[in-house]
Amino acid sequence: MGYQLQIYLKSPVCISKNKGVGNVIETVDYVPGNTIRGALAIRYLEIQGRWDQEKRLYALPEENREFNDIFNSDKMCFHNAYIEGKRVVPFTASSCKYQGGFLDSKRDMHGVRDTLIELARYELTGEYDRDRFDICGEICKAPMDRFRGYYAKESEAIYEKGTIFKRFIARTALNEYFETASSGNLYTVEVLNEGQTFIAELNEGLFDRLKPLFDKSIIRIGRSKSRGLGEVEIRVRKTEEDNGHLLVNRFKELNNKMKNLVPGKFFFTLTLLSDAIVLDEILRYKSTIEINDLLDSTQNSPSEAIEVLQKFKLLRGVLSTRIISEWNYALKLPQEDSLSIEKGSVFLFMSESLSDNKIIQLTTILNTIENTGLGERRNKGYGRVRFCDEFHWEDNIK
Repeated sequence: MGYQLQIYLKSPVCISKNKGVGNVIETVDYVPGNTIRGALAIRYLEIQGRWDQEKRLYALPEENREFNDIFNSDKMCFHNAYIEGKRVVPFTASSCKYQGGFLDSKRDMHGVRDTLIELARYELTGEYDRDRFDICGEICKAPMDRFRGYYAKESEAIYEKGTIFKRFIARTALNEYFETASSGNLYTVEVLNEGQTFIAELNEGLFDRLKPLFDKSIIRIGRSKSRGLGEVEIRVRKTEEDNGHLLVNRFKELNNKMKNLVPGKFFFTLTLLSDAIVLDEILRYKSTIEINDLLDSTQNSPSEAIEVLQKFKLLRGVLSTRIISEWNYALKLPQEDSLSIEKGSVFLFMSESLSDNKIIQLTTILNTIENTGLGERRNKGYGRVRFCDEFHWEDNIK
């Protein structure tokens, strides 16, 4: 049984992409885990707390320990909510520059390809299939271009892209004396349209604690809440759990594809399902993920499994970084900006041949990292990963 947190937008929502400069405020195209965490924490305080007029905040009874267990514990993780629960398209995806999109004969979409295997072959041998890598195959001879967004596999070899609807709303500041539009203070807010549903995964512990408090609750998230934006309805649901591909099977399927191109080696991929904040040994932000960063998430694993993981090295990364700007609601202050590795980034690791026993040890330790995540601020939804994602090896043309 799986668990979901469904966020239904009852009014337009703007969750700022960055602090920015200028008169256009852009929104992200998903609901960040940290936004969900903050909004539910405020709702919890309203229900369980008492308003302190002098301090102008909600105060909880001293005996209340549940708030910290839910919202300040590393054991509880609030994942990002993506449109209708779809997955992030990996950065290795490409499609026809002129008729790009998942295969659809009615709309003449030429399909999406994953370039990871060809990138690996080029990295190791200097050769690659240009017809598969640069050109839109037999359908047309147009160049390939990057393909971004969200997707779901609806059935065998049928994929669907997640469509996110946005619009711009023009606003102006008011002159406090004349109560008219203030000259020169016009600005534009980009919003997610109302009527859309965003879905995040929940663990069982969060489900049990959140359902009695927040199921079908109306709360507000994002910017301009006092001006009618950000009204959402929260639903907490049980769903059928998808056990389609176990990690050990995904690992074997990926390597079956790779051995035809590069025999005698073993590989695994790491695909970011959310942004990851990774620090080096002197607390500087990193723009790539290496084996040592994975080892930091496996401190309680058997030494034999750690030794297997240490045999791998980073072969190739396809990634992007961005600046994260967050707001501390309690202090009413912006937090220090952070550098993150963007969701959808892909990393390929390689090792020499492994025995069946070592493959089991490796996939066990990788499964632990999938469940716990990697990097900083995991309880806010950062650092979610998937190893040997099916997108890289299933269906040559999607």
